Amino acid sequence: MAKLLRIVIILFLLTHYIQGQNVPENVAAEQQFPNEAISIEQRISFYPNPVDEFLHINLGELDLKNVEFELYNIIGSDMPVDIEKLNRAEFRVNMKEYRSGYYLIVIKDEVKRFNKAYKFQKK
Repeated sequence: MAKLLRIVIILFLLTHYIQGQNVPENVAAEQQFPNEAISIEQRISFYPNPVDEFLHINLGELDLKNVEFELYNIIGSDMPVDIEKLNRAEFRVNMKEYRSGYYLIVIKDEVKRFNKAYKFQKK
């Protein structure tokens, strides 16, 4: 990522140098690539936690195109996951057959390049 950013900045500087334009000194990488992850995290909700039978996931207004879920136990073993889609933004995970403990659920969307893990507890 750092190499890509350097290449973009070098190409930007070369383009302006070749065109004979002055390059603004206050151009910052943060202005070109805003970090939106903080606002995305705030829109996803899980309940109840700890969960007994079903974990409800609400994506809120998050616009994911091809949502996938992965479930891991606390030591990182991949677990089979049974997801029921209730509507566009709400999902229900069947946790009835799982033992008590901590689990990680990963929400992924390759189209939107979204990949985030969340920890929850099973009673």
